[in-house]
Amino acid sequence: MEDAANSDSTAKRTADNLKPYRFQPGQSGNPSGRPKCVVLSRAYRSQLEEQCPVLPGKTWAEAIALALARAALKGNVAAAGELADRCEGKPRMALTVSREEEQADVYGIIQRLTGHGTRALTAGAADDSGAASGEDAAGE
Repeated sequence: MEDAANSDSTAKRTADNLKPYRFQPGQSGNPSGRPKCVVLSRAYRSQLEEQCPVLPGKTWAEAIALALARAALKGNVAAAGELADRCEGKPRMALTVSREEEQADVYGIIQRLTGHGTRALTAGAADDSGAASGEDAAGE
């Protein structure tokens, strides 16, 4: 009995000792947050801001943009797509699913998993709905 009492008091003291170190409401567990820039990205940005020796008066970024625009003008579809994505953002893909398609998918998955045909599944649903309507009629 004494061991149980000692372990309870030890657990309470340990929990009390840790209270100052717990996360406080409204305080982040990572106050610095995720680093905004990685070393490699910083090196790329630095290089792109430097003057391009091939095209005097232009930065590497401007030279690459010019080369990409020229490739698009010559009919390079990938270059034209890259320019459009960078300037206007990638287009969103709309996806719509009708209720019948969704239900057919569920029945197909159940059939593959259980080995039962969809007729047995739909017959069970029809029986349930018929029983429910019969109960309503009896209850009236």
